[in-house]
Amino acid sequence: MSVDTALDLLKNKEVKAIIGPSTSAQAEFMVDLGDKAQVPVLSFSATSPFLSSMRSPYFVRTAQNDSSQVKAIAAIVRAFGWREVVPICIDSIYGNGVIPFLTDAFHEIDVHVPYRSVIPTSASDEQIVGELYKLMTMQTRVFVVHMTASLGSRLFLKAKEVRMMTEGYVCENSWRV
Repeated sequence: MSVDTALDLLKNKEVKAIIGPSTSAQAEFMVDLGDKAQVPVLSFSATSPFLSSMRSPYFVRTAQNDSSQVKAIAAIVRAFGWREVVPICIDSIYGNGVIPFLTDAFHEIDVHVPYRSVIPTSASDEQIVGELYKLMTMQTRVFVVHMTASLGSRLFLKAKEVRMMTEGYVCENSWRV
């Protein structure tokens, strides 16, 4: 359901529930609407840990939030013996929501996180390449990417162009990439 449709239904119909905000950003907005209208909001795909039924009694998430996956990613990092990792995420509730959990999971296994790379949702190719060049100047060569498929595919294409998908670099794509 689109935001416009939800607004129309809340204003003009006797809505009993809102079902289906598909992204975490949509769900965040819909949760605010649901709170104001005192209407439950059910999401089958919003995964940001920032979205919580503790924050709103009207929000029901049926998908696991992304923080449930960080232990598995940390286990992969530990299994390969990597000591430093840089998370790369999209600058949104979806991307930023999981980073504290991921960083904590890395710290629990004594993996250093020297930097967190955040890519704007509307980043140009030049901005992406600029951030990749910044990452290339660092000693860390292991990156965990958490972003939408559309931005992630552009990031990986640019990483290949600047030769970060070659031997010596490890890019672990996580979740929706």
